[in-house]
Amino acid sequence: KNSTDRGGDNTKTFLLNMKVLLIPIPAIMLVVLGGTFTINNACFLTDRLHRAPSFTFITNPSLRIRNTYGSVLTRLRALDIRVRIVGKQVKSSDQRWIEDAAGVYEKRVKPNGLGIQTIWHKKDDELTKGVEMDKAKGSAVVYLDPSVGKQCTSEDFSKNLYKWFEEGGSRVTFVIGGAEGLPPPLREQAAIAGRKNGFNGLSNSLSLSDMTFTHQFARMLLMEQIYRASEIRKGSGYHK
Repeated sequence: KNSTDRGGDNTKTFLLNMKVLLIPIPAIMLVVLGGTFTINNACFLTDRLHRAPSFTFITNPSLRIRNTYGSVLTRLRALDIRVRIVGKQVKSSDQRWIEDAAGVYEKRVKPNGLGIQTIWHKKDDELTKGVEMDKAKGSAVVYLDPSVGKQCTSEDFSKNLYKWFEEGGSRVTFVIGGAEGLPPPLREQAAIAGRKNGFNGLSNSLSLSDMTFTHQFARMLLMEQIYRASEIRKGSGYHK
């Protein structure tokens, strides 16, 4: 065999020994089309069926990253965040700044490999139905409830966020109630989720503060913390 064949055999042997799980089709295509490849960080690029991080093959060494997912994910698929909330978008001129601020963070997270979608619900039962749909699809669900939710530092929130991505196969749904808080069915779920017996011992109930905020303002604060979490993960100087 020539040196090329031996190299191929060595690669196959290594893959068998490591029991590497080949995951998303786009990543596999990069290997086929790119010819040579390197094994990068164990990145969380699982498809909708897998629930554990896997090795990802990267054809371009310039895509190597430091314990984060950003550079690769923006080229393949963003981590998906849904914010389900009761109410409607702020359109009045005196509160438009809240929506503008939320829009800023929606744009800022994209280069870090995250996508945020806000889904507004007119009624509590519509919110409950939407959450149940996300749970049925395997998404991790995090309830914002000051009565049973756990407060945490921004650093811990960053760690938890990426663990929630692992739990939900790259998808996380944050649930925000209306002026009266979460409806009773979701409040019961939030109480159960607040116990530290979930995925990786996580609590899936979150409190942003002991203070009281409007639900629109709480959404904006959450989005800033999501962006901050991605910057902490990336190791930038945003969080000091």
